Amino acid sequence: MYHPTRNTLDALVSKDRRVGRGLCQLQRCHPDRYGTPGVPPRPTGIKRPDRTLPLRDRLAFGVLSTYLTGVRAVGYYDEYLTGAKHVDGGIPQIDQRD
Repeated sequence: MYHPTRNTLDALVSKDRRVGRGLCQLQRCHPDRYGTPGVPPRPTGIKRPDRTLPLRDRLAFGVLSTYLTGVRAVGYYDEYLTGAKHVDGGIPQIDQRD
C-alpha cells in the first residue's frame, strides 16, 4: 500500500477536505453506525504536540491543527449540501454528464 507524504499546505488541505467529504458519505450510507448527516462526527482524540517542543512550534501545531479541522468541516458541509443524489434505497447515484 502506498501513502504519499503531504509536504505542502495545499496537499494537506486537499487531503483533509477529502476526509471531510468522506465523513459525510459514511453518515449518508451508514447512519446507524456514524450518525445522521448534517452533524459532523467529533474528531477522535485531541491532537497535542510533544511538550518538549519549543513554545513557538507548539503554537504553530495548534494553529495548523485547528485550521485543518476547519478544512474538514468545509469538505463535510460541501458534500452535505451538494453531495450525491439518492434513489429509493438511499444508494448514492453518480450524475451522468455528457
